[in-house]
Amino acid sequence: AVLPLAWIAWSLDAGSARAFVLGAVGVLLCREDLALLVLAAAAVHAARHPGARRAVGATAAVTLAYALFFFLYLHPTHAPPRGSLQLHFGSHGDSLGAVALHLLTHPAELAAHLATAPRLLYLPKVLAPLAVLPLLRPRWLVPALPVLAVNLLSEWPTTTDLDVHYLTPALPFLVAGAVEGAAAAAAWVSRLGGLAGLSVAALAGHAVAGGTPLSLDYDGAAYAHDHRSAGAAAIVARVGPEASVQAPYPLLSHLAERPLLRRTPSREANADFC
Repeated sequence: AVLPLAWIAWSLDAGSARAFVLGAVGVLLCREDLALLVLAAAAVHAARHPGARRAVGATAAVTLAYALFFFLYLHPTHAPPRGSLQLHFGSHGDSLGAVALHLLTHPAELAAHLATAPRLLYLPKVLAPLAVLPLLRPRWLVPALPVLAVNLLSEWPTTTDLDVHYLTPALPFLVAGAVEGAAAAAAWVSRLGGLAGLSVAALAGHAVAGGTPLSLDYDGAAYAHDHRSAGAAAIVARVGPEASVQAPYPLLSHLAERPLLRRTPSREANADFC
């Protein structure tokens, strides 16, 4: 959904109702829960571009109806017994409503959760590679708020890491905010100085969490063919195309075309291969 989210980000700047509508459709075709980002972006678009409010408002109404259908009917009736909701918010309840009610009625527990070091450092860590420039144009933070809030509330241990996919949907808006913030910073520093600051911050963030040979934690051995990769290839070769299988994370992508695939451990006891 990153490309249609980028279309929405561009529409917020350009005032294009068409780009917003097409971006919203693209996002909803990818992920139902990203409807919250579309709604937040719609509010910003309507505030900045009054002439496009009719099309954007109609899109937001359809998006809200779709989100309610997903959260109130589709997810409760078709979600697996133990899915992402339980993994991220299991201690708060077994449904979206139960989780929201628990968080609202247990403010001390919520405050203690948010006061942990990974969560206190999360927003500074996210903004640091962007030289905190989005703070100069905070409207770009509004569409990113649903993602940032979910990541902060989640109990999953890696949700607040920079190098995981949970942050990805917020990036088009954060990067756009950094670019516009750099332009705003030209009132205090030169345009070249703002660009240099953003570049240095981005390179430093990449060095810490980038995952390429330019990163401090790059492990070249992870990309070399050795006895472990040969053994994994032999295991995958034994699993037929129609077999059901449970597998650890490193093998899942190599088995993704099987009709029934679960990560281990799983409650599924009838897999052909475990």
